Amino acid sequence: MMKSFLYLALSFLTEFSYAQVLHHSSHSSDRPSTHGMAVVGTQHIYLSHLPMFHSPHDYQVILEVTLDTASQAQYLKMKATTGSELITMVPETFVLPEMVAHPRPFKAAFYRGHFERGGSVFIDEASVTISKVIYFNKFSPTENKHTEARFILFGDKKEQFLAHQITVKPDFDQLLSVEAQGFQEKNNGDVLVFKDRNNDQALNPGEIETPDIKIQVKTNLYLEFGDLAI
Repeated sequence: MMKSFLYLALSFLTEFSYAQVLHHSSHSSDRPSTHGMAVVGTQHIYLSHLPMFHSPHDYQVILEVTLDTASQAQYLKMKATTGSELITMVPETFVLPEMVAHPRPFKAAFYRGHFERGGSVFIDEASVTISKVIYFNKFSPTENKHTEARFILFGDKKEQFLAHQITVKPDFDQLLSVEAQGFQEKNNGDVLVFKDRNNDQALNPGEIETPDIKIQVKTNLYLEFGDLAI
């Protein structure tokens, strides 16, 4: 069991974060596209955009969403069956920063497994509405890559998750279910810095990180290097 120090960086649930979303929305030259997302959570449902380092997919975005009543019931039934198995979502085409800045209900199909790697559809057409922007960042090739591992904390009091903060290539995407002691709503979007871990290292289940918020890594939900290698 490994322990290490971390600190909480500035939460992205600030006016600056929303200003950043609006800025990229108003200046976006992106074309409408399909943006696949990983889906986690039961009490609350979260989408994590599956990014790449080229337009129009060069954004790391974490959203809290709601589904229409029938789709939510189907989703929760599938979650009860699959547990920690990956669920992904393929929405209708849109310009991602515009949708995040000015949310409207959109249609989406939900897959058991990865939608591009043999996943099977279990909801043909859900109605999805963004209720909260937890994290939004457009990648920049001039950004400095951090040497220490950084993970974005999000969730609710019953379920918490970590997402690896992606910067510049080569990098990796990782989603994990965790237990974060003392988690509060204000912690949504906080960036945890693991000062004794290199930023090219994925987290493994079973590790415990301290001190400000004790983090126990439970399950790896998604890990992808290939899409972010080039």
